Amino acid sequence: MSILERVDGVSPARVSPLSKVIVIDDLKELLPLSEAYKSVQKRDPDSGVFLSWEWLFDIFSKNQGGWRLYAVQNSEAPTGYSGFFPVARTLHWSETKDELQTYYSAAGRLGLSDYVGFVCEPNFETSAIEALGKHLAKDPWARLSLRYEPTERRSRIFADVFEKNDDFSVAWPDYRINKGKTNQLVCPVLALPPDYETFVSGLGRRSRKQLKRYERRLAALEAPRFSVPKGEQVETDWDKLLELWGLKWDGQKSTGKVKALTAKYRDFLDRSHRLGMLFLVSLWDGEKMLGSMAHLVDRDTMTLHSVLEGRDPDCADLGVGTLLHHYAIRQSIRAKCTSYDFGHGDAEYKYRLGAEDVPVSYLTIRRRSSATGSVLDPSMCVQALQKVEKYMDADEGAKAKTSVSQLREALSRMRVSS
Repeated sequence: MSILERVDGVSPARVSPLSKVIVIDDLKELLPLSEAYKSVQKRDPDSGVFLSWEWLFDIFSKNQGGWRLYAVQNSEAPTGYSGFFPVARTLHWSETKDELQTYYSAAGRLGLSDYVGFVCEPNFETSAIEALGKHLAKDPWARLSLRYEPTERRSRIFADVFEKNDDFSVAWPDYRINKGKTNQLVCPVLALPPDYETFVSGLGRRSRKQLKRYERRLAALEAPRFSVPKGEQVETDWDKLLELWGLKWDGQKSTGKVKALTAKYRDFLDRSHRLGMLFLVSLWDGEKMLGSMAHLVDRDTMTLHSVLEGRDPDCADLGVGTLLHHYAIRQSIRAKCTSYDFGHGDAEYKYRLGAEDVPVSYLTIRRRSSATGSVLDPSMCVQALQKVEKYMDADEGAKAKTSVSQLREALSRMRVSS
């Protein structure tokens, strides 16, 4: 793992009136912004690998028509740009309003990104985010969701714009899974010491005894080994990881949902591998995989993100998950990483390994008015026509008729405004 320097030194945010927002939803138009985006993101201490150009561009290229990048131009900023906001766009049929609606969410979630949000020049954070909010308030959409923004500060600046506007309602919902047991709006993160021995000695007595017990059980196996695959073996191993991950949810999630999530995670792993960001470690007994764990490497922040784990359900007494985390933590310390991110959720084992909570925010904004033209983006006419075709095939004529009427009105408004 190569080591790159971190960016230090953040100046306080200040407001500048010299802001203009442009909108990009085409890859060809996006490419000229490459250097400016990379430069701003490099200086932004609050936007890590999941908001990097390489990561998002790959997501955009596989979801054409489903994303938008809002860019704030500012002549006082070093690159001429002071901030960026990548969003995903989908069409939703509202059963309560009987209409098609454009929904916005964080673009990174198209690729299962752990963190989402804004990319800002540190000196221009407030003015950039306010400009983005004011611009988006004028665009046609019904709901905007921003889940897993890591600062909350930036979400608050953005939300303030809409709270001052009577056309919108703002909410900060909880987000829990596992029947409410697991809070997904925290990401426990371990600050890594300079060596592995210091890490282990800093654990609680119970955790140290548990680790020794698992290590003895592992040593008693016929041919235990850890592996970090290379070349073609990488894809072979992640296929086995996904198979084990699927077993965990067998009977808990529908077959269709497990299949869809497996496809998304496979795309995530493939992207990580192609971009040179994947660290995959597996534990075996001979040729039998006992478990595997995938991580994403952020070389700018020197963070190892734990993102996906699969374990053989017949090996629960071996502590496979604990052993894999210990191996990954040992390797991240050797690579001079400064933090190990356990990902979303307040599972108890993360705290036994010394992690501390890093909260993330969840913001939703809804447009109160559903006047024709205010909730359907006319630039999504292709997707809207696809919906109409689907409704007609399903003999849902009323939905098709309403959608066509909405689209006609939205396109008419677009011609008038232009």
